[in-house]
Amino acid sequence: MKELLQKECERLGIAFSTDDFKDILWQKLETHVTAVKLIVVAMAAAKGHEVLYTPPSHSRLQPIEIVWAIIKGVVGRGYRDDQTFQEVRDALDNAFAAVASQAT
Repeated sequence: MKELLQKECERLGIAFSTDDFKDILWQKLETHVTAVKLIVVAMAAAKGHEVLYTPPSHSRLQPIEIVWAIIKGVVGRGYRDDQTFQEVRDALDNAFAAVASQAT
């Protein structure tokens, strides 16, 4: 991970020391990341719109969090140690179908 952060600092021309810890490297990169305007935000601004962000994992503001909680609960309760990936995938598909049928 540290090497990846160092490579990104190099790519962006951000000065760093090989002795810097990961958190120091991330702080340096974070300054750059927060200053970069996302393309979609710039596109929205060009049309007179403002992109607003909601807090992550906040179920009242992001109802999909409730859906994910239900799906993970259904799939998790049916999990077995000997289950194959395909069986887990099928359980996931079935759980989504059940939630979708309840919503309509």
